[in-house]
Amino acid sequence: MPFTFAGINEYVSPRVTEVKVCGASDVLSEFPSALHWISSIGLRSMFHGVPYPSVRHWAIQFVRHIERALVCYSDARTQLLGLVTEHRTQWSPYFRALSYFEDSAVHLYQAFASHMKMSGKRFFKGRDGSPLQRLNVLYNAVKHASAGSEQPIWITDEGLHSEEAVISFIEFEELLRECARSAAAVCRGADAHEG
Repeated sequence: MPFTFAGINEYVSPRVTEVKVCGASDVLSEFPSALHWISSIGLRSMFHGVPYPSVRHWAIQFVRHIERALVCYSDARTQLLGLVTEHRTQWSPYFRALSYFEDSAVHLYQAFASHMKMSGKRFFKGRDGSPLQRLNVLYNAVKHASAGSEQPIWITDEGLHSEEAVISFIEFEELLRECARSAAAVCRGADAHEG
């Protein structure tokens, strides 16, 4: 027997039934070699000496976080598509998508944090309202979620929300693409050397 929206709203969460479309794009398909980036770094390191030892560990961590952010975003999109097209009266796809979006946000922010530390530059200032600053707010909401809160972040048709910030899927995807282009460059050996 299928559940009703009223039952889901009352006993699970009204946020599940509020999502009606999947606004997330297939960003992973734009980077077909992404699942091989870590192998690429290892092979370039062994046979070409780049990235240099002084930045190798950073390069591996940076690329690992971006690869994971892309994969989690793709998995979230798959679950969200299932929710809005096939499983309207189920809540598990929503919560699976939410978990994958949370993981993607965490890995994406950690990649930016790693890049900021390596470059010595800040990419946002305080509460400047930039997409990266709002990603930081979502990252912290996930990181510091209390057991009693309903959801530290949630999904809407437009993007991801927390009590303090909203980031659209378009903005999130632009941050993903920015880091993915950098990760691809690192894997090719560009910007992965000293100097």
